[in-house]
Amino acid sequence: MSETPKKYTVPPYVPHSTFTSFINGLKKKAGLPSHIGRSLMTNMSGSGQSAMLAAIKSMGLVNSDSEPMPNLTIIVEGSEEEYVGAMQTVVKHTYPFLFDGSVDIENTTSKKVEDRFRLAGASGSTLTKTISFFLAAAKEAGIAVSSHVKAPKLVRSPAPKKNTGKAKNNVSEGEETPNIDPPPSKDLEKISFTLRGKPDVIVYFPKGMDDEEAKQVIKATIFNLKMYYGFQGEKLED
Repeated sequence: MSETPKKYTVPPYVPHSTFTSFINGLKKKAGLPSHIGRSLMTNMSGSGQSAMLAAIKSMGLVNSDSEPMPNLTIIVEGSEEEYVGAMQTVVKHTYPFLFDGSVDIENTTSKKVEDRFRLAGASGSTLTKTISFFLAAAKEAGIAVSSHVKAPKLVRSPAPKKNTGKAKNNVSEGEETPNIDPPPSKDLEKISFTLRGKPDVIVYFPKGMDDEEAKQVIKATIFNLKMYYGFQGEKLED
């Protein structure tokens, strides 16, 4: 009989800078709270809160009841030396598929690391985010990682065009439809989505944005929509 593959928890995929900001926020409080929940993440979106909660659980920083574990206490309240030691323990706990002897982490390749992350359930853009977090966390913990290992580039797929079943602009059925509405600049990308009973919504945004820049765009968009439609205090859903 073939051996059943081990099941792993999907590793953290929040931006490491967001994780660091969260930890720094905990350091500013008068003592570590008895439970770590969304009330401590009010500066994050709902999806961001969910990602952070999943991250600290997969890192073993809280238990199933969201109570702080010893390593979180050390990371928040310990000395710099204690912090590094705790982070080394946390990183090796979080990525058992890299530290089980199957990978020479100091002399491996991106391909090997990507394959191991896929075994843990990461794929698509999540694969990029999980490896980026790992590399930043390992560096912070003083864990040597091969210089060949890089996070794969984040590829953003354009939204598929809505198929109305009708030929447009004299294009015969079976022929490729030309891009009749390209971005106004080569430095922009276009996404579109459908609203029921309304024309498609088209949004242009700068190419090559990182996660933090994308968040700024989202916040600015929500703010301007509130101002345009006169919303006062309503919370838009994530």
